[in-house]
Amino acid sequence: MLSHTHLFGLSDHLYDWMMYPLELWRLASLRRRIIQDIPGNRVLEIGIGTGLNLRYYPEDMQVTGIEPFHHKLIYSRQKHPGRSNIRYVQADAQQLPFANHSFDAVVGTLVFCTIPDPVAAFQEIGRIVKPPGYIRILEHVRIPHPLWGKMQDWLTPVWKPMAGGCHLNRETANLAKSAGLRIVRQQSFFQHAVLDLILEAS
Repeated sequence: MLSHTHLFGLSDHLYDWMMYPLELWRLASLRRRIIQDIPGNRVLEIGIGTGLNLRYYPEDMQVTGIEPFHHKLIYSRQKHPGRSNIRYVQADAQQLPFANHSFDAVVGTLVFCTIPDPVAAFQEIGRIVKPPGYIRILEHVRIPHPLWGKMQDWLTPVWKPMAGGCHLNRETANLAKSAGLRIVRQQSFFQHAVLDLILEAS
């Protein structure tokens, strides 16, 4: 699965073009469903990347999108002109520049594969979301199959430097639990390669 980072040095525009078949197949509908389910009005999106989620947020929802790479913030803003309800912030998910309990909900799609310390990022998310919190994560993960999972383990050291640090074999649900978050609901797609998680801060 492709992450929101440069893949083999591709531009943001080419990244969107490469993602297009996956979006048509299933990803776009998953993104839309996730955002339609969000409670509250103040939302933080972790790693907005090229802005593939932004079109699905309603105009009356106040969205803050963080991204460590400035060029992606510029690209996302250019793709969505006139959206005054979207705020773009250059920030690191492992050290969020927001006060405790600042947001009603947090969203992240295909981003935790590349965060260097995902446990620290989950802890930060638990800090800034209002209790009990609503955290929605869509992420590709290690497949719970003895053969396919092992193949992901073998491929990850080769894949990481080519795909901006993307880990093919992260067990994101376990990482979230180890950060003190509680799994409310868990669904899998694409033969268990992608998880849709609803989490709460403990």
